[in-house]
This record gives sequence, structure tokens and C-alpha cells, in this order.
Amino acid sequence: MKKVFLLALMLVATISTVSAQQHNLWELWATPKVGAAYSNFTTNGGKWLIGPRVGGDAEVFFNNHVSLTFDIHYSRIGSKNAFYPLEDSETGKLVNSGPYNYHMDVLNTQYLGKYYIANGIALFSGIHLARILNAKYDFDGSSHAFKEQIHRGLVSIPAGLALSFGRLQLEAQYDFSLNKVPKTAKAKSILGNCHMHTVSLTLGYRINVLW
Repeated sequence: MKKVFLLALMLVATISTVSAQQHNLWELWATPKVGAAYSNFTTNGGKWLIGPRVGGDAEVFFNNHVSLTFDIHYSRIGSKNAFYPLEDSETGKLVNSGPYNYHMDVLNTQYLGKYYIANGIALFSGIHLARILNAKYDFDGSSHAFKEQIHRGLVSIPAGLALSFGRLQLEAQYDFSLNKVPKTAKAKSILGNCHMHTVSLTLGYRINVLW
């Protein structure tokens, strides 16, 4: 994760060479984007799962510094090599069961406010709503569905940095999860009261739609 943010900071230096851009009221841009989502549960000691993130956004400007963005995208999130304690039926002792690989296909919508602190450099935040379309875990060579065991909707507060150079836009984002993943008692016994850690990095191509 540190390498991702170091890359973003290095790109800040390149922005200073880009000529200043003026934005009109109601100026509209569309940006198809592709990238990766890095995710993990806050419990179970699993490793970060790297999955695709594909989608796009529409950004409308109010002036040179403030804009609103609607973003919709697909991502795959989860955790890999996770374990959970299981009581041995013979000894009564707790043993680690696993590893489990969890993966969830998610449809995401985001409503973001952006503030451009300098030419081509913006900070953003807002609300992130995720709808789980499919959820499975792999264990001992077989795959099992567990969508009914978890909350279908996840809510988080995104915080990120957007860097624009020419028509290209690089975004780094972290989601602060507001609700827990497991819903049923069975899921809680395995996953605990876990949240999702999600970090995303995307590259987009900006298209001027209006003005």
C-alpha cells in the first residue's frame, strides 16, 4: 500500500508542468476508468486480495475549485488465506481452520465532492454504497456461496486524491467502512464483527461532454 501512495505523491511533481485549466459553471466531464481494488477483512488475519475495478464517472464543475461527481463501477473484494478458530471435537481445544479465500462481486455507486487544491490536484470525499451481487469462499478445493450470510449492502466514506495530467486522471482512494460484513450468527462466528478494508487505484481518460 505504501508503494501505491508513494507513486501518487511522485506524480504530483509532474502536475506543475501542466498549464492552468479554467472550468465553466456546469462544465461536464465523463471519465471511463480501470484499475485495481485491494481489500481485506479487519479480522481473521487474512492477506490482501487484489481484484479488478472497472467503471466510470460523470463530473460537473461549479468553478475552478469545486465539482460534484457521480461514480459507478464494478469491483471484486474479499480476503485470501484467512483462518478462524474451530473447536476440535476430540480434544476440545481451539485449532485454526483454513485457509479460506473469500471473494465478492460488488456493484458500487459513489457520490463525491471534489476540491481542487491546485491545478490538476483534487481531494475528494462523499458516500460510497456497495451492493454485493455474488459472494463465495474457497476451502479445501471446493467453492461455497455465502451471500445469504452477509449484509447485501455496504456503506463507507471514501477519501482520496485525484491527479490529472492532460486527459489522463489517476485516483487513489481509501474507504472507511461504516457497517459490518456478517449478518447471521454463523457468519459472525467465522468472520467476527469484521469490516472491509478497501484501497483502490484507478486510471481514467477524461472526456469533455459539455462546455
